[in-house]
Amino acid sequence: MSGHRALPSHRWTAGEWKTEHEVVANESLVTIYVNERKITSLLASSDKLESLYRGHLATEYNCVLNDAITEFSIQRTNGSIDLHGTIPSFEHTLVREGIVTSSCGACDHEQLQTLIDSVPRVDEPEKELTMESLLEALAGMRNLQHGFQVTGGMHAAAISYYQALKPSLDLISEDIGRHNAVDKVIGGALSEGHFQRPAILFLSGRCGWDIVAKAARLNIPIIASIGAASDLAIQTARMANMTLVTFARDQKAVVYGRQEGRFKAKD
Repeated sequence: MSGHRALPSHRWTAGEWKTEHEVVANESLVTIYVNERKITSLLASSDKLESLYRGHLATEYNCVLNDAITEFSIQRTNGSIDLHGTIPSFEHTLVREGIVTSSCGACDHEQLQTLIDSVPRVDEPEKELTMESLLEALAGMRNLQHGFQVTGGMHAAAISYYQALKPSLDLISEDIGRHNAVDKVIGGALSEGHFQRPAILFLSGRCGWDIVAKAARLNIPIIASIGAASDLAIQTARMANMTLVTFARDQKAVVYGRQEGRFKAKD
């Protein structure tokens, strides 16, 4: 199932009304179950649901083994979607009763410093990259955002490895929610057998604390976003030994965190 669909609409152009169908992004209530126990609920687009399941468990519960999920099924009822998986080794430490929305991880912490300290420190990058290659890769991601091209309402996330920075269709995902797009691309990579450490997480929009936390749990040292980063995202990234590359477009970027040991001069 795609993450979008056509709905009837009224379009007003230059003083005239026209009735037509408009393609819009899908938003469904998705509930995640592990070993028949509800873990959380998300508002997400209805495509790549197994990737969403795997990625959410990886970025929020440190469940990254591809063979850990022995059974997986999808149940659709009246517009709601239930994702069921059997994971014998799973130990749940956090169950969210409400619906997870952007930056919702902050709801579990009363103090901002506690929130920052909860994010693990990231290892040093395996090698330096050129800023030109990063910007080229992020610009190339835009051509692969097919959901955004037809709806104008879907976020994208992509990951690249040190072997090749160019995003591909296998390593990009879109969703109505920024955090879901990240979960989907991580889950998709895991299901394809990509267990090596990603070099960069690319974002089509802004970067908040929730995205930094997810990337840190996967040991990703650099996040590159077309949009801005929040102050909490910047503080957390610095404490976690991560680098945020923001407003990364048109051969320009604003960088927070270390650049030494991360970027090298163009060859």
